[in-house]
Amino acid sequence: MPFRIPADCDPHVIWSIFSPGKSLPAGTGRWSKLHRKVTLYFTFSWQLEPQQLSDILAANSSSNEDLRSKKAEVLKAQKANPRWFVSSDHFLEAVKNGDANALRSMLRLNPRLINTQDAYGSTALIRAVFTGHVACLQMLLASPEVDVNKTNADGNTALIQAVINGHVACLQMLLASPEVDVNIIDADGYTALMWALIKGREDQMKMLLAHPNIDVNITDADGDTALMLTLIKGRDDQMKMLLAHPKIDVNKTNADGYTALMLATINGNEAVVRMLLTHSDIDVNITDADGRTALMIADHHGAVACKRMILEYYWERDMVRDIIAHSANIRDIITRQQICEKLLSTDLFSKMEAAEATPFIGPMAQQFVTWLDESKHDEMGDNCSEHDLFGNTLLIYAAAKNQIDVVKMLLNMQLEEESEIEIPQKKRIDLHHTNMLKESAIHVAAKGGHTEICFLLLREKEPQVGDRYYYCKTACEAAILASANGHADLFTKLIAVDPLIGSKLLQIKPE
Repeated sequence: MPFRIPADCDPHVIWSIFSPGKSLPAGTGRWSKLHRKVTLYFTFSWQLEPQQLSDILAANSSSNEDLRSKKAEVLKAQKANPRWFVSSDHFLEAVKNGDANALRSMLRLNPRLINTQDAYGSTALIRAVFTGHVACLQMLLASPEVDVNKTNADGNTALIQAVINGHVACLQMLLASPEVDVNIIDADGYTALMWALIKGREDQMKMLLAHPNIDVNITDADGDTALMLTLIKGRDDQMKMLLAHPKIDVNKTNADGYTALMLATINGNEAVVRMLLTHSDIDVNITDADGRTALMIADHHGAVACKRMILEYYWERDMVRDIIAHSANIRDIITRQQICEKLLSTDLFSKMEAAEATPFIGPMAQQFVTWLDESKHDEMGDNCSEHDLFGNTLLIYAAAKNQIDVVKMLLNMQLEEESEIEIPQKKRIDLHHTNMLKESAIHVAAKGGHTEICFLLLREKEPQVGDRYYYCKTACEAAILASANGHADLFTKLIAVDPLIGSKLLQIKPE
């Protein structure tokens, strides 16, 4: 590879070697001829000791008699101007060969070589990464003048090149550099993170995602984010990594107005739709450029399973307006047990108009909801033994909703029933009644952690002679439900009611 005279080299120094005692000519012709002479005789001279250079010059003396007499001037010039003997081509060649010592020597002579680029725009840093020469990379990164973010003709930085070539050690060293920009986009519109997922390199993705300055929401030339690329490339495991990142924007749209959820729905990718719906920030009601939500897109593309998951998402999160809007579709996919559970554990149906709630829960349940919401005690008392289509009585409703006054009122009616006063059938209270979920009033109170109601009901079941077993059985069941639903205080109080309760719990085998 020919030696190139550095652009900053003093031409007077070169001329003094070949024509001592003569001034540099004003014209350019003789200087150009001199340039060719220097190129010819000083190829590879950067790596030679002074005496070795002398030997080469002596060996060429037969072909150029004039050169022999100027040997002393050449050696003198080399000592005075060492940078003149350092070639950018040879510097880059040393990187390619992994010669860290040569790089170190050349940088001492000419520090500005650190960011020199080849014909493709690749710096020594990029070349070191391309070939995986860790020692060269380490030496180059130690230079305060190195530009770690310089790009080549493809727009690749050393960091991007490390990912493309799969050199983990190089990537780790570059990420440790405080000046590295992890978010640079190359000529293809991809960041280092995008290249890592395209190449399927999870170890490199983890390293990049751990960088404090990483932007996981950058879009490529098509407006797709890294999250969308994982869907396009079928990288479900890498999608999980991105979804776990605290800065991920799961609702970002691409050039077509599609979110990742919409793209997954279009492709009928049930696993990805399920994964995205579990993210706390997901917005299922974003609309695309045509004003369609993910549910509408699923319906349009016949993605039945995806449509079902979105409808279930509405239901599970008590999204009242969406549940009402898609009432018929939701009723088709949920069970009566699910409706009963939600009826007792949430206030979903209290937020609906009667006409909106009745198709789900029926007229009697809607009546119970209205009575409890509006505290119509007289009407409650007249219908306390009625039950809805799920088998729930008013007492079960009151216990589930922690309506202590209503429970007390109903229990007082129970006392009247046990007296000699004749009580109409519709006013009789059955404390043992269970709904379709096999839950009585004390069961739903325990699930909700309603301590006062639990003990009000438990006192009504205080054992008579020979009934201690059934009393403790009820308390034990309530304790188990309290524990299963995270109500530790209630659990502790229930098992303290009777020593027999603790022994019964010990006899229960886990399923």
